[in-house]
Amino acid sequence: MLTSNEFYYPDRLVITEPVEALGWTRSNFDYANPNGFALCNAEQVYYESNNIHLDAGHENQIKYSADHLSVDLNNPNESSFTDRFHIGHSYTQYRYNFKGAAKQQISTYADQMNYHGARVLLQLRPKWGFKFQMYTKCNNVLFEFLNLEYEFSDAGLLNAAIDDLEEQLIGKNFNWFDKADEMYSKKEEWELLDLFKQRQWKSNFLLGWQKHYITVPCLIV
Repeated sequence: MLTSNEFYYPDRLVITEPVEALGWTRSNFDYANPNGFALCNAEQVYYESNNIHLDAGHENQIKYSADHLSVDLNNPNESSFTDRFHIGHSYTQYRYNFKGAAKQQISTYADQMNYHGARVLLQLRPKWGFKFQMYTKCNNVLFEFLNLEYEFSDAGLLNAAIDDLEEQLIGKNFNWFDKADEMYSKKEEWELLDLFKQRQWKSNFLLGWQKHYITVPCLIV
């Protein structure tokens, strides 16, 4: 029912080349994100200068991301599937750190101008991640079917998790309709849980994953 976007997952997330940064002010480093994947203005300039793809298509945040899973339009059961299931989002995402001349350039703003946003960029560690959200409909009632948010400090861990996810969701043994019906029949076990525990229950029920949400710190201290 689903198909995977054939996308190369970068295994090295390092920017070394400086950019044209004359006239930069504190505002270029405002909203430097110490935890997630969204990029401040200065980071966007570095990414674009190094031909790293950026868009605001995923949750309206400017970051380096790529579509992952989507509905297989060539599947003969596609119409039945899309009648009951909807992908809220499915993408991989990446955060670079800075070395060499690029790091030295940012250091001038952190040390000489005391821009704390610049200091955030100096302490970034690279990280990889993916997000997936799907809804389903049972008895004309819509509810969240699966929500995953995973982050990793190693490309190999991302690839292993993606392989496991695709093997289960794209594999022939996953019966979407039966799983949705069974989840709905068990709603008394999860519907009164808080959102975090609901998602954890569902990830364990569908995939055998004990956690739906894993994050890693971005800052090197």
